[in-house]
Amino acid sequence: MKVLFASFFFLLSFSGFAQLTNLQDIGNGAPLMAKYPGISGSPLVGDFTDGKIFFNEREFYEGKLALNGYENRVEYMYQGERFYFEPKEISYFVIFENNRERVFKKSDALIKGKTVFYEELKGKDDLILAKLYSVSVGNDPTSSSYGSDRGKAFLPSEELYLCSQGTCKIVKNEKQLGDVLSEPLLSEALAVIKAEKLKLKKEEDWLRLMDRLIK
Repeated sequence: MKVLFASFFFLLSFSGFAQLTNLQDIGNGAPLMAKYPGISGSPLVGDFTDGKIFFNEREFYEGKLALNGYENRVEYMYQGERFYFEPKEISYFVIFENNRERVFKKSDALIKGKTVFYEELKGKDDLILAKLYSVSVGNDPTSSSYGSDRGKAFLPSEELYLCSQGTCKIVKNEKQLGDVLSEPLLSEALAVIKAEKLKLKKEEDWLRLMDRLIK
């Protein structure tokens, strides 16, 4: 990846202003990926896809976007190079995929002391089903070596969070719903789970529950 030094107006054309950052280590000019030598896979959640980044009601950027789950930031492609906007400048972003819009927002309620991007799967008013994507670095599961010689790889993971009244938690079963929901919504959720025989082990079950609760 070559180092780019170009004006903001040459690189982007969108309504409004937001700080543009090249994916380089500004201190020494080295490409970003030089920080991850010998790590297989990708820190990105999926491929670069058409999308739109919103900074406020009037300012936005359209282009090829991808969520970097390792760095927790939105990256975009411009003339074959990867860039990103500072997360603090972004209100939310949308990825257009398979004829639908995937909406990603920010929250500091999912992980204590950290603001992260999450996908809003379902939501209305003060009830949200959020999906958090993250990428860590660990032993490469495809490596044939052992011990210290075993290769490293980017390892993706995802978790569902139920959010209500400022509280977000991972809920694995109906007994934990009370940690997030209050009455009368809790009783309504339990009734739906019983009537439709939901186990809350799969994303499909959660989506069915949310559809009933936010109807």
